[in-house]
Amino acid sequence: IVSRPALKIAAIDMARAKMAQSVFDERGCAVGLTRLKAYRKEWDDLRGVWKDRPRHDDASHAADGFMTFACSNYAPPVPPRRDRYSGHSSRSASWMAE
Repeated sequence: IVSRPALKIAAIDMARAKMAQSVFDERGCAVGLTRLKAYRKEWDDLRGVWKDRPRHDDASHAADGFMTFACSNYAPPVPPRRDRYSGHSSRSASWMAE
């Protein structure tokens, strides 16, 4: 269960911060990335201003999913570093550690 911030802008800010730390597979995530790029506020034609809420469409669903991830503080496990010469996990900074 992920608790969301009370204000939508706080969740958006968390998603922006997580986006800067993320690496995406451009081919595998193409649809999701397109939708995240299309996320925007709703326009008020009557007043000629942006509303305070996001436009509700496919882009907002993708953005809500990414915001849920960003608010979760999930960090994928980091695989152990591999020694580039022997192919074994490196436990020491020394090249003679084997």
